[in-house]
Amino acid sequence: MTQLKRALPLAFLLVLAATTVWAQARPERTPLEVTISVQDTTTGQPITNGETLHSTDNFQVTVTTNDITCIGNFLITAENSTGEIGSQEVFYTVGPQFGSNSATGSILNAFALNGKNDWKISNACNGAVPHQFSLSRFEFFVNTKD
Repeated sequence: MTQLKRALPLAFLLVLAATTVWAQARPERTPLEVTISVQDTTTGQPITNGETLHSTDNFQVTVTTNDITCIGNFLITAENSTGEIGSQEVFYTVGPQFGSNSATGSILNAFALNGKNDWKISNACNGAVPHQFSLSRFEFFVNTKD
């Protein structure tokens, strides 16, 4: 019984030391953040979330991570008041080991037919470690009356 009384505190200290070493060896999980930026390629100016463009303008979407590798996709959709739609989907793998933290879609025309187009961009990207993913969105509008 005496040996057991001496062994219990030692066992507790060993477990505590092992837990501390394990916790320090675990890498911190940086939250994955993906930002969406939209460039008006006609004017050369960035488009802000909620902005209204001219229907003759062209634009291009880029998603950028915070230096974390992820695999994802972004979807660009437009729907106007009569239900006519346009869309583009871009699949990507980005991160330091792939040489770039961003992915860019092709240039699109911000057309508007019969009213106002509502362009929406949604992005989903999954990181390599557990619980590391990002969802983001962006929206802008286009008028037919320039």
